[in-house]
Amino acid sequence: MSRIQKLSPNLINKIAAGEVIERPASVVKELVENSIDAGATRIDVTIEKGGSDLIRIADNGCGMDMDDLILAVTSHATSKLRSEEDLFSVATMGFRGEAMASVAEISQMTIRSRVNPGVKPTIGEATLAQSAESVSGAQLTVQGGAYEPPTPCGTSPGTIIDVRNLFFNTPVRRKFLKSVSTEFGHITETFQRLALANPQIHFTLTHNGRTIYDVPATTDWLQRIADIEGKELALSLLYVEKRFGEIFIHGYVARPNQNRSNPKMQHLFLNGRPIKDRSLQHALNEAYRGLLMTNRYPICFLEIQMPLSLVDVNVHPTKFEVRFQDSGLIYSQLLSTLREKFLRTNLSTYVHDKTEDEDAANDGAFQPANQTFRNMDAPDAEDTAPNRQSQLAWSERPSSTRNYSEAGVPPFRPFDDENAPRSGGLKLEQITETGPAWSSVRRGNRAGGYSHAATYQGTNTNGSNQDTQGDANTGSVDAGGAGQNALPASIAPKAIQIHKRYIATECEEGLMVIDQHAMHERILYERLKFRMQSKSVEVQRLLIPEPVDLRPTEAALVLQHRQTLEDLGILIEPFGGSTVLVHGMPAILSTFRKEMPMADELIREVITYLQNESGTVEIDHFTDNILHTLACKAAVKAGQALSQGEIDQLLAEYQNCTQADHCPHGRPSVLIWSCQELDKLYGRLGQV
Repeated sequence: MSRIQKLSPNLINKIAAGEVIERPASVVKELVENSIDAGATRIDVTIEKGGSDLIRIADNGCGMDMDDLILAVTSHATSKLRSEEDLFSVATMGFRGEAMASVAEISQMTIRSRVNPGVKPTIGEATLAQSAESVSGAQLTVQGGAYEPPTPCGTSPGTIIDVRNLFFNTPVRRKFLKSVSTEFGHITETFQRLALANPQIHFTLTHNGRTIYDVPATTDWLQRIADIEGKELALSLLYVEKRFGEIFIHGYVARPNQNRSNPKMQHLFLNGRPIKDRSLQHALNEAYRGLLMTNRYPICFLEIQMPLSLVDVNVHPTKFEVRFQDSGLIYSQLLSTLREKFLRTNLSTYVHDKTEDEDAANDGAFQPANQTFRNMDAPDAEDTAPNRQSQLAWSERPSSTRNYSEAGVPPFRPFDDENAPRSGGLKLEQITETGPAWSSVRRGNRAGGYSHAATYQGTNTNGSNQDTQGDANTGSVDAGGAGQNALPASIAPKAIQIHKRYIATECEEGLMVIDQHAMHERILYERLKFRMQSKSVEVQRLLIPEPVDLRPTEAALVLQHRQTLEDLGILIEPFGGSTVLVHGMPAILSTFRKEMPMADELIREVITYLQNESGTVEIDHFTDNILHTLACKAAVKAGQALSQGEIDQLLAEYQNCTQADHCPHGRPSVLIWSCQELDKLYGRLGQV
């Protein structure tokens, strides 16, 4: 007898189920995707005990007749592919023909379906009612993959699928299910992704008889985001879009103050399909670098539309991963689009008190999604709703779809051009399609690329650690730019220092409080970055070079990056054995300090970063981290008293520094309480 035997169909389906059906949430994903492909405009998801007891998906899609019911639970049977060529232009959510057969093999499944005349599925034509059989419904019961012929039944047009006792015949798999709350949490995440990707469909989610979501169909994608994630988050989102060639990226990203401890809120969609892509997530995190603290992740809702021929969705059985034809292009375009948006947007953190409705929503109470609102940064609702049917028909794109010219988006520059206006101090309501309204709170017109108050006028000739540069509070301008400060001291608002760490001042919106260390750190970081890029970092040479004794591996690491350190103003050379000699350090380190920090201290900061990096050190990240270190050491410290002149000077430099609303490590440096919020706190609403 041959040792090689052909597997039985039941065993094949169980193996396929192991690849496709990981947990109850996988069943919800596969069945809801089938409903979407069936052209449904309403999908109801009912769950009992986290999906282990019951998963019911009901839709009003095109429905199936008796013949289709049997084929639906047959392995590798599908209505979504007709030829091999179709595999390279998949326009449907599912196409493998494995899901229904896999679910039926490991559960007790009942399908009730009735043809819905006139409803057109994603692929194929609508079925017309030609007999009494097509008008009545049919029912198919499957027990662990075994079924009897379908029987007539009464049911509404569309399809209802009940999946009971999941993994009942694979007890090992059932034993590995988590708690009810954990499994339902995964179902909720799956439901949210599919509902966000298809705002044109009315979705409901019920668990143990309790309605969790009831989100009506809408043409406004932002409204769907508000229905799923809450109004507070939706109001804080920024709209972005970029068209390049046949590819269009658009959607919403959150302001830095809205972030999470994990990347679960990074929603990426490709032609209406929720996806995960490490490259795009990396681009997103890079765009927020310096705006978020360590181990915090940005929030996004981004849709990528492209011709089907430019992407392969047949990479993984779950269809969650895709392969782009030119992933590098999409990466660079997404990164530049987000950075351009951030450079043109006021990112100050506005402090406000939550309303009772918002508190109830956070407590998990169901909120009917029947109130519309307007995010002033959003374009017209009908322009941004990701309608899958129109997205996939590339030759039939509506003429009303917005198509900003490439000239409308400024080229990405880390530092603004000369005489470029800089927006600032904006209320969310002030942002319009024609551009932001001006405010006196923040940066005005720049006379130069970068105006800085302090000038470093040379190297200490006597070699001591005391610098001989100009007074840091003189208001003169360094090599980074030419011109006067945007906000002259004569008109600057009065400011006071609080507990030697915060600076409070009046702004147009109300009250602005500045973290003096975070603010100064960002200013120095931007100044150092500009000077390093222009090869003009001022170096203060030491009268007596300072030796630093290191381990052999540490010395090798430092000397390997010697040229980069020199560009940053740190001059070192080997001194025999594992000792390095420090000849000079950036002169900016003596700002607001009586003396330079010890060279040993600085070199060991560099080594700490290098040792924490695994694999090849990325030069941009390395440079940024050292700049962060230099700026942090040079900045005024919390607990350090400042004179009125120093306070005024810090505010003046704030006017001319891009992205000064966050320190380089991502902490907010500015908090703003609007007059409206202050009035609310003091009970003055409606009073004069």
